[in-house]
Amino acid sequence: MRVAIDTRKLHDFGIGTYIRNLLRHLARLDRTSEYILLCRPDDCQTIRALGPNFRPVIDRSGHYSVREQVSLPLAVAREKVDVFHAPHYVLPTLMP
Repeated sequence: MRVAIDTRKLHDFGIGTYIRNLLRHLARLDRTSEYILLCRPDDCQTIRALGPNFRPVIDRSGHYSVREQVSLPLAVAREKVDVFHAPHYVLPTLMP
């Protein structure tokens, strides 16, 4: 299964703690699914260290921006994911 997760808030408090713990446990429990992690450029190294089934996809759109309403759905469509997880409460309206 191909799973995309919006990890752009990886370093925030609260939601960032949730994302970090989610990724840590997924890396430990699931070595077969492919995880496409939408992230900031500075987080690529951290994501690659999770394992070979975790792949960073850089997204530079600002939080709560019009740009994220376009860039996130395009990334999800381009990566042909089966499931998209938006851990934050913002979900683009045009998500496939």
